[in-house]
Amino acid sequence: MLVDDEKEFLTLVAELLSEEGYEVVSCLNGIEAAEQLAKRTPFSAIITDYKMPIMKGTEFLEIAKKSSPHTPRIMVTAYQNAQMMEESINRGEVFRFLTKPIDIEDFLEVVKSAVEKYELHAVEEEKNKQKDVFINKIKNAIEQSPLEDNVQGFADTSLKGISTDDSSFSPVEMLDMISALSSALDIINPALNDHHKRTCYIASCLAAELALPTKEVSTIFLASILHDIGAIVLSDRFKLLDFEDKSPHAHAELGALLLESFPPFAFFAPLVKFHHVPWNNGEGKTFRDKPVPKASHLIHLADRIAVLVNQKSPVSNQVPSIVEKISSLSGERFIPEYVDAFLNTAKQEAFWLDIISPNLDHVIKEKSQLPAIPLDLHGMEELARFFSTIIDTRSHFTANHSSGVSASAMKLAELLNMTSTECHEMKIAGYLHDLGKLAVPETIIEKPGSLDKDEKDVMKSHTYHTYSILKEVKGLEKIATWAAFHHETLTGEGYPFHRSAKELPPGARAMAVADIFTALTEDRPYRKGYEKKEVVEIFSEMVSEGKIDKNITDILLENYEKMDTVRSNAQKQHDENLKIFWGRVKELAD
Repeated sequence: MLVDDEKEFLTLVAELLSEEGYEVVSCLNGIEAAEQLAKRTPFSAIITDYKMPIMKGTEFLEIAKKSSPHTPRIMVTAYQNAQMMEESINRGEVFRFLTKPIDIEDFLEVVKSAVEKYELHAVEEEKNKQKDVFINKIKNAIEQSPLEDNVQGFADTSLKGISTDDSSFSPVEMLDMISALSSALDIINPALNDHHKRTCYIASCLAAELALPTKEVSTIFLASILHDIGAIVLSDRFKLLDFEDKSPHAHAELGALLLESFPPFAFFAPLVKFHHVPWNNGEGKTFRDKPVPKASHLIHLADRIAVLVNQKSPVSNQVPSIVEKISSLSGERFIPEYVDAFLNTAKQEAFWLDIISPNLDHVIKEKSQLPAIPLDLHGMEELARFFSTIIDTRSHFTANHSSGVSASAMKLAELLNMTSTECHEMKIAGYLHDLGKLAVPETIIEKPGSLDKDEKDVMKSHTYHTYSILKEVKGLEKIATWAAFHHETLTGEGYPFHRSAKELPPGARAMAVADIFTALTEDRPYRKGYEKKEVVEIFSEMVSEGKIDKNITDILLENYEKMDTVRSNAQKQHDENLKIFWGRVKELAD
């Protein structure tokens, strides 16, 4: 919007802006402009003169601030004094001052900055709306019984109109993604093999035996399949398999903090926080002056049963000793009512055979009372971001790496003129590209010096694990390829699949470049990010060796500052979001 009482100036500036591709609404005074504000959708920038008849520019900007608070406001005037400046700042909260006669180059640059600022806000606002939809869908879903075939899920028609750029994206089942995360958590230690899923299965069976309401059963299902999520940052996480673990609450608290950082899952964080509190003949109703949900005690029981099952010997031979062990702790460690439910369930051979079944994913899916929750592009993006948080909290050395790669990959995709859907898929792939690093010991991840051969071999396995986990998720096949092939090279000498150039799609090539760029430019605890000159030299060498795509690299380097700003901002935001979490990790470590 352009407001000025000088018709000639108004016409000339309107034509100038129109030639730059802007749609301009011109007004001769503040009253007319205020009427336009009331009738039209928010403007991306408002430009006004100060000294005008009927209404001063600052008076109009005060109205504009209330009507469209996020639209940047620019004051252009030949009339400058202290009063005008004070009014503009205090009443109109102007974005920039410009003097007449205007410098055309400066003017266009200011307008461009204002529009970009507004568009960034609009994108963020849309993301928040999508997040709210995602949260409400999950909350509503667990209130329901399993959906019938004719009932719509997360990608239903009620969401149409929210996003029109994801028609080529195949919805992904939320349960499949959560199962994939559970698998990733368990590869930290082979001894934990399917521990989260076994606990989830047992908890679901006990909840069914107790005839708990659907809402509670669904909440228990979600909490139990991710119950030890906080253990990934603790060096003593292998104590999870010790039935008599004397200090279990740290990982439970950290798990709750992680879940609270992701609003759609925050509602079941309390169940995770208290899932190692003993019943203690009723004293376990509270812990450290906080009420403990009864469902936490059910997960505690399921978790301890899962720990007692030894997969190396016939499960039927173990049943008597497990039943005796759990029975002996009724009242002291576990709620007696829940122990009784277990004793009834334990009579079924099928219960024990399901616990050790190689098809546990299928068993769990059948047991789940969650309705189908297909994730559209935006829902998938939100869940992938949460996954990246889990991946990166594994180590301070890579504490924000995935967020940097994700932002860099999406921006690079935009610069490569990939479709809107592909740009978002690149963002998702960036969030997930290091999922397999959960299988790499932290002694290797956090080693500041060079890795020896054995350590390198272990590190190289992470992309294999990323691929093997993600490829099992229906609808994620393309993203799995883009995410997992980021260490492949055009020469076929990359790892772990040694793909040739013709086997590497543009998305995988761009992801490789985005990963290298982020790794070089980000700060690490043991070094600062490389300067531009060094980064360019490294990329140039890799291009000359034929390892990475020249065209993609050239586009990145031509837009170096823009790419670096996007990467840096994303990582700063990630750090800010997890400030409370890392503070608590430090307290527990001390």
